[in-house]
Amino acid sequence: METLSEADLRSLCEELRVHQIELELQNEELRAAKQETLESEEKYRDFYDFGLLAYFTFTGSGVIEETNLAGAELLKKPRQFLSGWPFQSFLESGSVPVFTSFCRQVMEGGEKETVELSLRRNGDSPVYIRVEGRAVEESDGWKRRFRAAVIDITERKQAEQKLQEAVHEKNLILDNTNAAIAFHDAENNFLWANKIYMDFAGVPMSELKGRKCYACWGLDRMCQHCPVTLAIKTGEPQEGEVTPENQPHWPAEQGSWLVRAAPVRDSEGNIIGAIEVAHDITDRKRAEEALVRRTEDLIRKSEELEAARDEANIYLDIMTHDVRNANNVSGMYADLLTELADGNLKTYAEKLHASIERSNEILRNVATVRRIHDEETSLVPINLDAVIQNEIGRFPEASIDYLDPQFEVLADGLLPTVFINLIGNAVKFGGPGVEITVRVEEKDGEVLVSVEDTGPGIPDEVKRLLFQRFERGMGRGRGEGLGLYIVRTLVERYGGKVWIEDRVPGRPGEGAAFRFTLRKANGNGGT
Repeated sequence: METLSEADLRSLCEELRVHQIELELQNEELRAAKQETLESEEKYRDFYDFGLLAYFTFTGSGVIEETNLAGAELLKKPRQFLSGWPFQSFLESGSVPVFTSFCRQVMEGGEKETVELSLRRNGDSPVYIRVEGRAVEESDGWKRRFRAAVIDITERKQAEQKLQEAVHEKNLILDNTNAAIAFHDAENNFLWANKIYMDFAGVPMSELKGRKCYACWGLDRMCQHCPVTLAIKTGEPQEGEVTPENQPHWPAEQGSWLVRAAPVRDSEGNIIGAIEVAHDITDRKRAEEALVRRTEDLIRKSEELEAARDEANIYLDIMTHDVRNANNVSGMYADLLTELADGNLKTYAEKLHASIERSNEILRNVATVRRIHDEETSLVPINLDAVIQNEIGRFPEASIDYLDPQFEVLADGLLPTVFINLIGNAVKFGGPGVEITVRVEEKDGEVLVSVEDTGPGIPDEVKRLLFQRFERGMGRGRGEGLGLYIVRTLVERYGGKVWIEDRVPGRPGEGAAFRFTLRKANGNGGT
């Protein structure tokens, strides 16, 4: 055995010392690396255990091997309880076969797989989750398990469901409205249309979407007056009628439509399309055309009626003038005969004179009716007392009792005709010694006028007929004819009403009371 020299021994010891130092440095590095690994594992474990995302390790068949705290919270079970439980036992029945198929796909494939499922919760509404999984390759190359991240997407699913419900409700409303509604993009392509629009176009939404508006009608370009085109081009709401008359390309069987369009803008104000609302106005257009024709017929008939009335008025003027002249001559001869004759001849002359006066009264009534219909109603304040006093003065031999309260009423120049007829009838038909009373009072904010007489009265069955045109009284010789019709027409013209009562209530044989109301002028009252 060779003996080392002292120098060689020292050299070897130096090498051993250097090697020892290197080993100690390596051990220090290993200890530091181990510490770093332990700290990293601890951080990973903290992130794994206390992270908000649920993590699971599953066997290839879906049995839970391990989960973090978020996974245990998701399943509402203690963490130590979950190991060895099939994940399928926590799923809604419809999700079980879906997860089983998902497990097979993950184990057979090399890429990440994703699936959406719903968890079963006792007494709670379903919880929707998205599972993202990838198989774990062991050191021997086999795949026996996979890891998965499970995300709670319940809020997203509920939002989607609400959106679907809102879309369904929107479609339900828009499909049941009486308007055809469609959305177009900025190039005037269809984006959406309701059922009425699709029925109108004759194509389903699958064929309508993406097509140009004008293509639905067999055209190769858009009409320059199209409201949708103008709304997109100008950025302003547009309206127009589309009819076979103003659009030669428009199919006559489609009828007439009123189209309104408004631009749709994004958040920055850029025009991204338009909404179109169209109403079928075919029936309205036909009604308008019929109304125009009817109006033209009425105008023509009105002109014809006006001409006929003018002609009738000419004849009436001639007849009235000539009859009045004839009556004046006849009246003079009747007066002369009355003065010269005696006995029966005098009686006949007096009857002739009364008949002539009756004829003149008819002419006056006809003239009054004509004025009522020809003159426009223009009511002004009238002194009622002055009118009554003047008309009473026409009957100097009659016994008329009247207090003169001061009222102004709304009427016109024909108001005296009312009193001429009512007082005249009371004098004429009241009989010998008839007493007449004219009363004026304020009642319920109106002026109530009564002309009462002590004559033979009017039977109840006759009262309702007397104000009708050409109706004559039945009983005790009273027959008012056209005069009371004029009274009613004028009173209603002034905004009042007229009626008949017994002078003594319940005793029709003891006289009649003609009553009517007038409107006060300027709120003046009686004194």
